[in-house]
Amino acid sequence: MPRLFVYGTLRRGAANARELGGAVWEADVRTDNGYALIWKDGYPALVIAAQGAVTGEVYRTSSDHLTRLDAFEGVPELYRRGVVLLADGSVAEAYFAVVEDGTAHERLASGDYFDQPGSAPHR
Repeated sequence: MPRLFVYGTLRRGAANARELGGAVWEADVRTDNGYALIWKDGYPALVIAAQGAVTGEVYRTSSDHLTRLDAFEGVPELYRRGVVLLADGSVAEAYFAVVEDGTAHERLASGDYFDQPGSAPHR
C-alpha cells in the first residue's frame, strides 16, 4: 500500500479530510529539512525549500485511492505527486505545488497548517 503524506486540508479534522476516507492513518510526522508550506490560490501547498520542515500525517492508501486524490488535487495542473523525505528517514508520496518560476507566495512560517488562523482542526 502506498504511503501518502498530507499537510493541509486533507489532515484529520480539516475541511477535506473526508477525501481520505478508506485510507489508514499511520502517524503524525514532520518532513526532513528542505520543505516549506506556501499559500497558493487560498490553499496550503508543499514546495521544496532551502530550509524548513512541514508538519502533517502519513496514511496508507491504495493506488486507486491515489488516482481519485490526483483528480481532487488537480494533478498535474495545480499539484504533482512526488516523494517527500520524512524526519524519521522514511519516505512517502505527497502533493507538491506547481509554481511558476519567479512567482512569489506567502510562506507559512511554522510549516504547520493548523497554526494558521481559521485552520484549527475540527475534531
